[in-house]
Order: sequence, then C-alpha cells, then structure tokens
Amino acid sequence: MQVSGHRIRVGLPAFALHQEVLGLTENLRFVEQALVEVFAQPLKVEYATLPAPAPRPAPTRTVSSSGVVEVAGPGASAEGAAPVPPIVQDIVKLFDATIINRPPSP
Repeated sequence: MQVSGHRIRVGLPAFALHQEVLGLTENLRFVEQALVEVFAQPLKVEYATLPAPAPRPAPTRTVSSSGVVEVAGPGASAEGAAPVPPIVQDIVKLFDATIINRPPSP
C-alpha cells in the first residue's frame, strides 16, 4: 500500500486470521528478512486492513432437465461455449462459484 522511509505498509483482506498470523513475531521476522534480501536494506513491516471489495452481481444459475447447471454472471458467455464438465458443475454447486469466460466449443 505504501512505502515511507524504512517502513512498508502491506494491505491484507479483512480477515482477522491473516493479520494475526502475519503479525506473530516469528512470521514478522521472516517477512522482514525476506524484504532485506530483496531490497538490500532493512524495512519495518506494518499491516493494514484493505477496504472491502465492491459486491459482485449475483450469478444466474439454471438447471436443465438432465441436471446440467448453467451459470452466467458478469463476463460469462454461454453462447458458443464448451459444455460444463460434471466435476466443474459439482464445484460450482459446492462453493457457490461463478464460471467466468468459459472456453469456446471446439
């Protein structure tokens, strides 16, 4: 996010676990040592929480009579796209995922 003098500010998602783990003394030392190796000078690390990302529009899901899940959302195009393999359909269902930029049909 920012470098000022010998301090570097690193943005992390708003998950407490990320900041907690990276803020542990031993882990902070590892990160600062890596920065010394990259920049050839000591830098003190400071962690900050990144702003929440803008919400995405909800994807549109349809299920055909054969049980095939078709997912459309921002950037998705079903026209001329290859069929969705069953494993991908399972992943979409399990993780409430969105298929984006499907490859074209061969």
